[in-house]
Amino acid sequence: MARSVLSDTDDAQTSFLHSVVNRLDGIDCREDTMESSDPFSKLSTEITRLVDTVKQGNDLLRRKKEVREILYSTLRAEVPGQIDLYLVGSSLNGLGTKTSDIDLCLVMNNFGPGFCHFRVAVPMLRLVEKIFSNIPFVRNMKLILAKVPLLRFTDAESGLEVDLNFNNIVGVRNTQFIGFYTRMDKRFQPLVVTVKTWARLNNINNARNKTISSYTFVLMVIHYLQYGCDAPVLPCLHKLMPGKFKPDSDITKLNLFEELPRFRSFNKSSVGQLFLGFLHYYGHVFDFERDVVSVRTGGVVPKALACKFESAKNNPRQWNYICVEEPFERTNTAKSVYDEEAFKRIRSVFQQSHMKLVKTKSLFAVMNLDRHPIERRPKADKCTERDYPPRKVRLQGHFQPYFVYSHQNPQCLPLYSNST
Repeated sequence: MARSVLSDTDDAQTSFLHSVVNRLDGIDCREDTMESSDPFSKLSTEITRLVDTVKQGNDLLRRKKEVREILYSTLRAEVPGQIDLYLVGSSLNGLGTKTSDIDLCLVMNNFGPGFCHFRVAVPMLRLVEKIFSNIPFVRNMKLILAKVPLLRFTDAESGLEVDLNFNNIVGVRNTQFIGFYTRMDKRFQPLVVTVKTWARLNNINNARNKTISSYTFVLMVIHYLQYGCDAPVLPCLHKLMPGKFKPDSDITKLNLFEELPRFRSFNKSSVGQLFLGFLHYYGHVFDFERDVVSVRTGGVVPKALACKFESAKNNPRQWNYICVEEPFERTNTAKSVYDEEAFKRIRSVFQQSHMKLVKTKSLFAVMNLDRHPIERRPKADKCTERDYPPRKVRLQGHFQPYFVYSHQNPQCLPLYSNST
């Protein structure tokens, strides 16, 4: 088994989430769900409490913006030429939590977007490292020589990790892109935060350990809400706003808060039901061998086509076990999952979590599967056709599970059908 690759900050984030889940697990929420007809209302209540506990507050966002302002002013005084420093990622797109890193992108206008590789990025980041060495709140600074080089340090006041890259401007574009989806439906944000927490506590949310990055999970949630639901929760913004999300757009003109086109979802599922459906979709429905998740198209793209797209950053060898298309660069954001055993474990976590959630209807039962072992599903001969009446729901290219609730079927086991 591969050794886990975790930084001190990763350990701190995971410990914080464990403490939150352990605390919330002991709270009785039956009174909040007694009048609901939704059998997963308890799950939705637990999700709401989790999100309210871990989400980024206004004070923390204010501190992140303050850090950016101080760093930007320092750079402006020392670096010749026109520069910009962008706060990017979950801190700004509405999906931030109390442990979210401060992600920054340093842009110099006299360099094109292609100059984010070692030849230019590393010398620039070394210069920035020297400049930042005199800032009081900057601690534990180090240069990370990854594929996209980073200058990493800790903000002493908030305790958060800061990652600064040079000219990797796709992060600026996808911050706006994800922020738009956050504003489209109020269920998106709690679902993403829940998925990322679940993934982190089940050790499948670390690209450095051959599992899935947080950004990839966000794209997987969007795709599920576009394509994997009974009725779409989210639209395809590339279709609603044609020409808006170009890979060569002027990032200085991006507006996080511009007016969005109207979209009405006819999907009335609760966030608890959507979380269950997300686990089922990627655990049992999605064809990882054939298809690529594509929020750009609002559907799937054949892997055979995605790997042939011509771009400087695309490489056929990166399209392996899990394939999620980056909507701007058209690369695979899940290329870190290149190991078959890691893929099998990830798929197993989806499947086991779905089974456990159907049985318990409790969020906290799936937050650490090692602590809550999965019981085997009852054999088929213990179930009758009366308990599981056949019903198929035709959706966008696949079937959703139909859950049957009865005294004879207290576990609410789903039926799957591949027939037409």
